Amino acid sequence: MSETPAGWWYSRTAEGLESWFRFLKGKNMLVSSLHKDQRKILETLRLAANSLKLTERMAIVGGLAKYLAGDTRMPGDVDVLIEEPVCERYWELVEILTKHGINSGWEVLDPPSFPTWSPCHPEDIGHAMHFTVGPRGGEYKKHEALDFCFTVADLHKIPRSSQWIIEEPRVSRASLLANDIEERHRAFVEGVQKNEKRLLEPQFSDAVQLYYRLVNPIQANP
Repeated sequence: MSETPAGWWYSRTAEGLESWFRFLKGKNMLVSSLHKDQRKILETLRLAANSLKLTERMAIVGGLAKYLAGDTRMPGDVDVLIEEPVCERYWELVEILTKHGINSGWEVLDPPSFPTWSPCHPEDIGHAMHFTVGPRGGEYKKHEALDFCFTVADLHKIPRSSQWIIEEPRVSRASLLANDIEERHRAFVEGVQKNEKRLLEPQFSDAVQLYYRLVNPIQANP
């Protein structure tokens, strides 16, 4: 049996390394092409997912999921689907976000007690699904935004979410009667249900170290 030339082994190894470096460069470029605010959101989400040990129970969806799957269109806000275990520990997740300067867009009627809770628009009552890295009182910009989504069933697993309503500009707690809150919460839940989508199985992105899920084109809700 003839020996394999050392030069052949070196050539094949060099080709493999070059291919691997091209792969890594492509992944790095994928992330570096995103806006710095989007990168900050993704880095904090990865930190939170690892801290809660629930990486497999949250997934990027929407435009960013398409981008991670190869779509060349630049994404806007970061949309993340969270499942029941994450919903049950939602305020732990939120506290991690707020410690890194990612704050709720609006105040809620039953806010958490941790000191880093600081809504961007404290004068507006709403829900805690929308977050931003933007300045307090600043205008909405897509690349600064993080939006969580979930099924209605999982929504009910989030502690103190029973008074979440569609955001109301400059409305005080005192002006919201119990009947108003109940009616507006019902409208909020209907909106969550309307936005539910059937998704494909999760795929792991090496670029951001998080899962993403695409809408099932066959079973997508009308």
